[in-house]
Amino acid sequence: MNRIIHIALASGLVAAGGLAMAAAAGNGITMSTDPAKIAAIEQHAKELQARDHKAQSVKASQAHGTKKSASHHKQAKHHTAAAPKTKK
Repeated sequence: MNRIIHIALASGLVAAGGLAMAAAAGNGITMSTDPAKIAAIEQHAKELQARDHKAQSVKASQAHGTKKSASHHKQAKHHTAAAPKTKK
């Protein structure tokens, strides 16, 4: 009886491990111990971060510039008919 339980338990663990490995292989994530490959991936990540940071900075400056320019428009002065000056 114990032997059957051990076989069933082992089969279940093997099946669960196989499913986990299949799921990990299907998501496109891999591991590497190659230093050159690791350095290339780290460099690419830094470039993506810099590009994202630059895009956020541009958006922020454009949003700030829009608000600033809208509030700094000078309104035209309205001319009113002035009363004629009288000499005394």
